[in-house]
Amino acid sequence: MCICVAAMHRIFGIKSKIIQKDTNKIVIHARKCRWGGRLNKWNARTCLSIDNYEAGLIEGILPFSKNTYTKRGTCGDNVCELVISFSGGD
Repeated sequence: MCICVAAMHRIFGIKSKIIQKDTNKIVIHARKCRWGGRLNKWNARTCLSIDNYEAGLIEGILPFSKNTYTKRGTCGDNVCELVISFSGGD
């Protein structure tokens, strides 16, 4: 699973790192994005389109998981933090 998300991030020019991985959840920090802060048209809507692609990828591989962003660079945080948590159906 993590390899798929990391590959997707690489395709979109996002530098990310797994900071926590256990049986209940995976936490990924995206610190640098190829477009974020560099293109005038890059905004929260652009991030949302990538988030939707990412959510589809995660849900397709792990249908009993939940994925949320707890931090966002477009909201002033220093990283985008993706949390993938697992429920009992896994």
